[in-house]
Parts: sequence; C-alpha cells; structure tokens
Amino acid sequence: YIAKKLSLTGQDWNQKDEDQKSCDIHNVLKRKTFVMLLDDIWAKVDLMKIGIPYPSRENGCKVVFTTHSLEVCGCMG
Repeated sequence: YIAKKLSLTGQDWNQKDEDQKSCDIHNVLKRKTFVMLLDDIWAKVDLMKIGIPYPSRENGCKVVFTTHSLEVCGCMG
C-alpha cells in the first residue's frame, strides 16, 4: 500500500526483492515530510526494514502506531 501511494508500482517494482523495495521507499520518503499511520500493529515494527526513515524533529516526520497490545507498545519504546 505504501509503495502504491508513492507511485512505486509496475513490472519493475514487482521483480524487486524486499530489500530493494525498502530502499526505494526510503529514497522517496527521505525527501518528504510525512505522517505515517500504522494501524492495528501486533508485533514490533522495524521502520528501516520497511523503508520508513526514522522520524525526528529535524525532518519533521511522524509515525503513529495503534495497537490493542500493551506488550507491543512496550517493545516499540
């Protein structure tokens, strides 16, 4: 879904492996200010693994997680 919103689709995209896709997503998002909503999370999410730059005051980005699991909240720090 993230790739589709960033216009990263098509035959070339479908042939890439997970690491290449993550790199492509990261390269687009690092040039943008964004708010990412990750809903109904049930396990710890590695933002770098899925290509989302770590949010900071400097880049103005935000990531919001929603979960029903207090344990998952603790894992995310």
